[in-house]
Amino acid sequence: MADWWRDLYEELYSLLPVSEDRERWVGREVDFIEEALGLMPGARVLDCGCGEGYHSLELARRGYGVTGLDISGQFIEGARVRAAAEDLAVNFEQGDMRLLDEIAGYDAVLFLDVAFGIFDDIGNQVVLDRAARALRAGGGLLLLGFNPYYWAMHPHVQHWRDVDGRDILRRYRFDADRGRLCDQITVLDTVRGERRELAEQSLRAYTVPELRWMCAVAGLGEVRAYGDVGGGGLRVSRPFRADRSFMLAVTARKPPT
Repeated sequence: MADWWRDLYEELYSLLPVSEDRERWVGREVDFIEEALGLMPGARVLDCGCGEGYHSLELARRGYGVTGLDISGQFIEGARVRAAAEDLAVNFEQGDMRLLDEIAGYDAVLFLDVAFGIFDDIGNQVVLDRAARALRAGGGLLLLGFNPYYWAMHPHVQHWRDVDGRDILRRYRFDADRGRLCDQITVLDTVRGERRELAEQSLRAYTVPELRWMCAVAGLGEVRAYGDVGGGGLRVSRPFRADRSFMLAVTARKPPT
């Protein structure tokens, strides 16, 4: 599978609408992370595929020792600037999560904003294996991805206008043969009469049994699933609903010995 994501994400994120509630939304997701993984004060956290670093920064504000990893040099540089502006000690590193080679030490490893599922099944298992190795004994893992059950039945189209007044269309479809949620962004500039298609994004959307099996292969147990029914945010008290949860969050834990 071609590395479609290498050049796509920087442009994709530049086109996405900025939510006025982003800070509040990120705070609520970090609340969920703290409770679901039982993070202790000062815990060491690895945020894989950290993007522009918003979750990493919020975790650092709460006193955790955070490392943010992303393939994009542009995202990492922006995250470092934001951390410096708040005098936050966050270690942002540019790198490929498939090459993660740290052994034992993190209390938690996170894959947020659908950072898990980018690669083919072999590559995704490699990422999970390396994440498990990076955890200390008893440490916890959290994966946040698309719920395949929901998206297989609810393809849809989003529309918005960017800061330059261009129309942005985003079409989602579920590829049942490959178990991947695909989305295509079209940029329409009506003033110039231009139309441009971005590379298609394709993310593996795993079922709960598939993730449980993959975690077992990586040496992780205590797998639990959570949902965001109706897109209303993740809660530890909110069970996963195959028919109503947009997203699927899974936690797992490395055995204490």
